[in-house]
Amino acid sequence: MLKNAKHDTTKLRLFVELSNECEPNEILKYAIPAIELADIILSKSSNLSVEQKNKILINKVVTLNNIGFNYENQGDFPKALDNYNKSLKILEEIENKEGIANSLNRIGGVFEDLGNLPKALEYYL
Repeated sequence: MLKNAKHDTTKLRLFVELSNECEPNEILKYAIPAIELADIILSKSSNLSVEQKNKILINKVVTLNNIGFNYENQGDFPKALDNYNKSLKILEEIENKEGIANSLNRIGGVFEDLGNLPKALEYYL
Protein backbone atom coordinates (compact mmCIF):
# COMPACT_ATOMS: atom_id res chain seq x y z
CA MET A 1 0.00 0.00 0.00
CA LEU A 2 2.84 2.36 0.83
CA LYS A 3 4.43 1.91 -2.59
CA ASN A 4 1.11 2.64 -4.32
CA ALA A 5 0.08 5.62 -2.19
CA LYS A 6 -0.32 8.73 -4.33
CA HIS A 7 -0.73 11.41 -1.71
CA ASP A 8 1.75 12.45 0.95
CA THR A 9 -0.97 12.43 3.60
CA THR A 10 -1.80 8.82 2.74
CA LYS A 11 1.87 7.87 2.95
CA LEU A 12 2.14 9.66 6.28
CA ARG A 13 -0.84 7.78 7.69
CA LEU A 14 0.65 4.47 6.52
CA PHE A 15 4.07 5.21 8.03
CA VAL A 16 2.39 6.10 11.33
CA GLU A 17 0.29 2.93 11.31
CA LEU A 18 3.36 0.83 10.51
CA SER A 19 5.26 2.45 13.39
CA ASN A 20 2.29 1.61 15.65
CA GLU A 21 2.03 -2.02 14.59
CA CYS A 22 5.61 -3.12 13.93
CA GLU A 23 7.98 -4.90 16.26
CA PRO A 24 9.71 -2.56 18.72
CA ASN A 25 13.08 -2.93 16.99
CA GLU A 26 11.54 -1.69 13.71
CA ILE A 27 9.81 1.45 15.01
CA LEU A 28 12.49 3.86 13.78
CA LYS A 29 12.34 2.31 10.29
CA TYR A 30 8.84 3.74 9.88
CA ALA A 31 8.80 6.57 12.41
CA ILE A 32 11.72 8.58 11.02
CA PRO A 33 10.19 8.80 7.50
CA ALA A 34 6.84 9.70 9.10
CA ILE A 35 8.36 12.65 10.98
CA GLU A 36 10.23 13.82 7.89
CA LEU A 37 7.12 13.56 5.72
CA ALA A 38 4.95 15.39 8.27
CA ASP A 39 7.49 18.24 8.34
CA ILE A 40 7.56 18.38 4.54
CA ILE A 41 3.76 18.49 4.31
CA LEU A 42 3.55 21.21 6.95
CA SER A 43 6.28 23.32 5.34
CA LYS A 44 4.99 23.24 1.77
CA SER A 45 1.26 23.40 2.39
CA SER A 46 0.51 26.91 3.57
CA ASN A 47 -3.10 26.53 2.48
CA LEU A 48 -3.95 23.76 4.96
CA SER A 49 -7.03 24.31 7.09
CA VAL A 50 -6.57 24.26 10.87
CA GLU A 51 -8.23 20.84 10.94
CA GLN A 52 -5.88 19.45 8.27
CA LYS A 53 -2.82 20.93 9.98
CA ASN A 54 -3.89 19.48 13.34
CA LYS A 55 -4.37 16.05 11.76
CA ILE A 56 -0.81 16.14 10.43
CA LEU A 57 0.45 17.33 13.82
CA ILE A 58 -1.39 14.52 15.63
CA ASN A 59 0.26 12.02 13.28
CA LYS A 60 3.59 13.60 14.18
CA VAL A 61 2.75 13.37 17.90
CA VAL A 62 1.86 9.68 17.63
CA THR A 63 5.13 9.05 15.83
CA LEU A 64 7.18 11.02 18.37
CA ASN A 65 5.56 8.97 21.13
CA ASN A 66 6.41 5.75 19.28
CA ILE A 67 10.02 6.88 19.00
CA GLY A 68 10.02 7.81 22.69
CA PHE A 69 8.60 4.39 23.54
CA ASN A 70 11.34 2.75 21.48
CA TYR A 71 14.07 4.62 23.34
CA GLU A 72 12.41 4.09 26.71
CA ASN A 73 12.35 0.33 26.12
CA GLN A 74 16.04 0.45 25.18
CA GLY A 75 16.83 2.31 28.40
CA ASP A 76 17.86 5.48 26.55
CA PHE A 77 15.87 7.78 28.81
CA PRO A 78 17.31 11.11 27.56
CA LYS A 79 16.18 10.34 24.00
CA ALA A 80 12.81 9.09 25.27
CA LEU A 81 12.29 12.33 27.21
CA ASP A 82 13.37 14.40 24.21
CA ASN A 83 10.71 12.80 22.00
CA TYR A 84 8.00 12.90 24.67
CA ASN A 85 8.74 16.60 25.28
CA LYS A 86 8.55 17.36 21.54
CA SER A 87 5.19 15.63 21.50
CA LEU A 88 4.02 17.61 24.55
CA LYS A 89 5.03 20.91 22.95
CA ILE A 90 2.95 20.19 19.83
CA LEU A 91 -0.04 19.12 21.92
CA GLU A 92 0.17 22.31 23.98
CA GLU A 93 0.30 24.39 20.79
CA ILE A 94 -2.89 22.78 19.46
CA GLU A 95 -4.47 22.70 22.95
CA ASN A 96 -5.16 18.96 22.92
CA LYS A 97 -5.85 18.36 26.62
CA GLU A 98 -6.16 14.57 26.43
CA GLY A 99 -2.89 14.34 24.51
CA ILE A 100 -1.19 16.67 26.98
CA ALA A 101 -2.30 14.43 29.86
CA ASN A 102 -0.96 11.35 28.05
CA SER A 103 2.38 13.04 27.35
CA LEU A 104 2.75 14.19 30.95
CA ASN A 105 2.03 10.62 32.06
CA ARG A 106 4.69 9.23 29.69
CA ILE A 107 7.25 11.73 30.95
CA GLY A 108 6.33 10.89 34.54
CA GLY A 109 6.86 7.22 33.73
CA VAL A 110 10.38 7.89 32.49
CA PHE A 111 11.24 9.75 35.68
CA GLU A 112 9.75 6.89 37.68
CA ASP A 113 11.93 4.44 35.73
CA LEU A 114 14.92 6.63 36.57
CA GLY A 115 14.02 6.47 40.26
CA ASN A 116 13.29 10.19 40.45
CA LEU A 117 9.96 9.86 42.22
CA PRO A 118 9.54 13.55 43.13
CA LYS A 119 9.93 14.51 39.47
CA ALA A 120 7.66 11.63 38.39
CA LEU A 121 4.97 12.83 40.81
CA GLU A 122 5.31 16.36 39.48
CA TYR A 123 4.42 15.12 35.99
CA TYR A 124 1.77 12.66 37.14
CA LEU A 125 -0.01 15.40 39.06
